[in-house]
Amino acid sequence: MRKLEQRLAIFIVLVLSIGISLAYMQARSSPSPAPASVAPKPLTVAVVGDSITEGVSDPTDPRHKESYPSQLQTLLGSNYKVINYGASGRTLLDTGDLPYTQSPVYITSHQTNPNIVLIMLGTNDSKPQNWNAREFEPQLTKFVLGYANLPSHPKVYVMTPPAAFANDINVSGAVIEHEIIPAISRVAAKTHVSVVDIFSVISAHPEYLTDGVHPNAEGAKAIAQRIKSSLK
Repeated sequence: MRKLEQRLAIFIVLVLSIGISLAYMQARSSPSPAPASVAPKPLTVAVVGDSITEGVSDPTDPRHKESYPSQLQTLLGSNYKVINYGASGRTLLDTGDLPYTQSPVYITSHQTNPNIVLIMLGTNDSKPQNWNAREFEPQLTKFVLGYANLPSHPKVYVMTPPAAFANDINVSGAVIEHEIIPAISRVAAKTHVSVVDIFSVISAHPEYLTDGVHPNAEGAKAIAQRIKSSLK
């Protein structure tokens, strides 16, 4: 009887040992569970400009979502965070009557450390009291490099102003087309940034503008679509 108990105890120990060994081998051979997927952080898009960019700033106004930055956000989706840094009446030129560099949004747009920067200035610079052909190009160069050299090393795009038609705010369509746009092209080549041609989006469609200068909802949508197709 004693020998039978001893043999039974040995058998149980062997069975347990084999079970533990098999469990250990199975655990080692089983693949580790895949880590939970983490949604990528949206790319921040800083949109710099004047009233054409700002649109209607009051979020309670139904037209607030008609601006091209708002419509661009819709087109790009959740992988992007589009921030509107438009400021009405602002000029690129520091000698203009309302320089963008002296606006609060200028500082804020730098502090955001964006991944992408879209710059559209020049419409207000075309006004007779503001236009300075000699200073526009070097000041735009400095302005562009100020964003390109941010710690986030953003991809910078300079956008041509929309075409301007007859208006009562002294914006010169001729200066925009024949002086400002060529200067923008030269600066883009010099600073190695991309140009987004917004001028041609509007030039054949005066009906896209409400007053010869500012885009309506349809015009803003066309601008947003051109920007989306230009982003790389």
